[in-house]
Amino acid sequence: MKHTFIPLLGKEGRWQQVNWRSSFPASFPGCIIRCCALGLIAAGSLFAQSPAYPSSVAGRAAATSMIPGRAGQSPVCTPADYGDPTADCIPANTSPAYSSYNPYDWSGFPAAAPPSLSTQPYSQDEWEGGRARSMPAAVPVRYEKEPPTEFQRYVAQATGTMLSIFGASLFEGVPATFAPVDRVPVGSDYLIAPGDELQVSIWGQFNAVRRLIVSRTGDVVLPDTGPVAVAGLNYSQAADALKRSLSRMYKNFDLSVTLGRLHTIQIFVVGDARRPGSYSVSSLSTLVNAVFASGGPSAHGSLRKIELKRGNRTIREFDLYALLQHGDKTKDAQLLSGDVILIPPAGPQVAIFGSIEHPGIYELCGPTTLGDALHLADGPSPLAATSQIILERVVKGSSLQVLRVPMNAAGFGTELHNGDIIRLMPLVPRFENTVILRGNVADSGRFPWEEGMRLSDLIPNRESLLTRDYWKERNSLVVPENLDGSMNASPTKPESQPQQSTSDGLVPIAYKDQHQNTKGDTSLGAATELDNTPPIRTFIPRNTVQPLAPEINWEYAVLERTDPKTLETRKIPFNLGKLVLGGDRSQDALLEPGDIVTIFSKADFSIPQTQQVKEVRIEGEITMAGAYTLLPGETLRQVVERAGGLTPKAYLYGAQFTRESTRRVQQKRYEDFLDQYEREASEATANLSSRVTSPQQAATAQTSVASQHELIERLRKVSMNGRIVLDIDPNGHGVDALPDIPLENGDRLYVPSRPSTVSVVGNVFEQASFLFREDFRAGDYLKQAGGPTRYADRGHAFVIRADGSVVSHSANSPFFAKGFDSLQMFPGDTLVMPTVINKSSLVRNLTDWSQILTGFGLGAAAINVLR
Repeated sequence: MKHTFIPLLGKEGRWQQVNWRSSFPASFPGCIIRCCALGLIAAGSLFAQSPAYPSSVAGRAAATSMIPGRAGQSPVCTPADYGDPTADCIPANTSPAYSSYNPYDWSGFPAAAPPSLSTQPYSQDEWEGGRARSMPAAVPVRYEKEPPTEFQRYVAQATGTMLSIFGASLFEGVPATFAPVDRVPVGSDYLIAPGDELQVSIWGQFNAVRRLIVSRTGDVVLPDTGPVAVAGLNYSQAADALKRSLSRMYKNFDLSVTLGRLHTIQIFVVGDARRPGSYSVSSLSTLVNAVFASGGPSAHGSLRKIELKRGNRTIREFDLYALLQHGDKTKDAQLLSGDVILIPPAGPQVAIFGSIEHPGIYELCGPTTLGDALHLADGPSPLAATSQIILERVVKGSSLQVLRVPMNAAGFGTELHNGDIIRLMPLVPRFENTVILRGNVADSGRFPWEEGMRLSDLIPNRESLLTRDYWKERNSLVVPENLDGSMNASPTKPESQPQQSTSDGLVPIAYKDQHQNTKGDTSLGAATELDNTPPIRTFIPRNTVQPLAPEINWEYAVLERTDPKTLETRKIPFNLGKLVLGGDRSQDALLEPGDIVTIFSKADFSIPQTQQVKEVRIEGEITMAGAYTLLPGETLRQVVERAGGLTPKAYLYGAQFTRESTRRVQQKRYEDFLDQYEREASEATANLSSRVTSPQQAATAQTSVASQHELIERLRKVSMNGRIVLDIDPNGHGVDALPDIPLENGDRLYVPSRPSTVSVVGNVFEQASFLFREDFRAGDYLKQAGGPTRYADRGHAFVIRADGSVVSHSANSPFFAKGFDSLQMFPGDTLVMPTVINKSSLVRNLTDWSQILTGFGLGAAAINVLR
């Protein structure tokens, strides 16, 4: 037999030739093979000649563009377009439709994809599920949120809260495009109807898989046996009917029937639905499915009385509240073609808000009491007051009325009217039998009050006044070592210590308590002295002595009590130290319900100096250098004596005494001076800009302004040290030479050893430190440095004393030129020779005046010409 090749469209959208002889098993009778071949040839010819099928490449591309997500696509079908064969749209559910098939193709293989689907360049598996897997998932279009109703706006004005309609949120996420319900399990009692698809699988004597569509007459056509009536049969009865029909022709076989695509029915959703209209839905759809398909009731529609009408009868009323609150769908009903779902206007509505579990606007169904309405909202919240309910009511459409309804059986029986607003008052957060302890204590909070309770019962011992933060800081003082010997990060480690390499050459080394500076001083003194000399190795302080928490104010604590009659609050102070430390019964007051006891620390108030706990640091040439807690009224001289006094090498004249309060005052005044200087510089810059007459002057002025701003920025980075000049005699020795001044918390005294040099810096030929000599004066040290340079400002020279004071050249008599040179110098003093500030030269001044005079001359000449 001659081989015949039949042109067909494959799954890739290209024409293919199929060898019909090699495509069918030889076991089939020859008549069946010929019939199948003739059927395929006829089908291919019909499809190729059909005007609805694109035969050209351009036509196939145009057909492909109709796929969702492609350019030039048609609009997506609306719910009203389902079931309309003339609608020019693309279904939202793009599952393949088997509209063309050969009913006599019993080849034992699944029927080939019909040519109507071959225009899509996707395989059958790729289109499974309704869309091609390579196509992006389309975002469903949602319904817009409806504007508030008039009753919602009225409730919002009355309560200050926009309450939502109960149940409306169920339909906020419903898509605006409806996909039929066709992928749900089918029950055995499902009635087969025209349009249903039966998927028949046969095995045994012969094997076959076939999809059969129930015709309008209710039949499916089987080969050799003819039509079989299946309409009206249950899903479980269809297999027996088909098997009986095939048993007349074949033996020893078995078959199974499953339902594919189901037939659609047309229903109508009318009334106050969000989207009323005609819908073509799956035959498995129920009343609830159709309600969701239409977007649910609108803001004016009822959720309590949704009616299902069939013919001229109402066969079911559905209450969505039963579904929302109890999950009850027993009143749901299966839909038939031609059913009408009516959503009537909403019934009477009430608003419930306040201390309620689910505040909102609820629709009433029939006579409803206050108790029924509270049950709809799941009852009062745990914090609701149980005394009364406030009810606002519209009286006969003419006025408003406010009622107080008790929360008892009689109150719950109050019948509600349309438009009522129910408000549940929250419980007043008042504790009846408690006292409060707060402040500088370990456990603050509310404690139960008992009859005869006193302050000593609330504060049992002194340990209860140590806060938890104190113990946390105390426990953090001990840092465990790692196995390699390194230390964990300590919370008391100074933050100013370098942690990584910087531009100054500071690099971390292997030692756990030091850093190295490759550009620093290698002397041992640089590593141990407390000055600004950059050493090569800086040892990080590992231990600091600081208070872990503010000290307890033992002198003052307070008891706050509210008068039950006048509701005034009184403060009753008591001495905490006498109560806790001394057990003084006069301070142990009786407590009453609602009392508040506050314990303070010395950081809460500015307490007297005698009561402050002061810690000072005494360092340098001190026998027992360290941190000391001052005794009441202790002075600088006394604390140095307590520290063992001075060492023989102590140089009191160079002692540095710093104070934190003084540093803050100095810093404030320094910043005020810089602000004033910046304002004056800005004004001078504005005046200078107005007098600029040439590009050279403009460039000079711009450079001057930039220099001033740079200088101000550098000056702002300078910090004050709070040093106080003690005015000690240069030759003073011993503790008695120290001033007997009172100390403040945080004071620091550093006593250096006696230096042996005097420094000369500034505009001299050699800046250096020279050995101190008793017979040398300022001029002698200046000569040793080579004398002033050409640009030195000798008239403004000054000396910085070792005690921090300054002696300037102008402080000496201006009638004796050598008065400053004969100034006595002491060890540690520094002679500073400043630079002459360059001002405008005489030539520049003469040039400016010549330009001014020339301008006057030209002006006079012009005036003469005008005359």
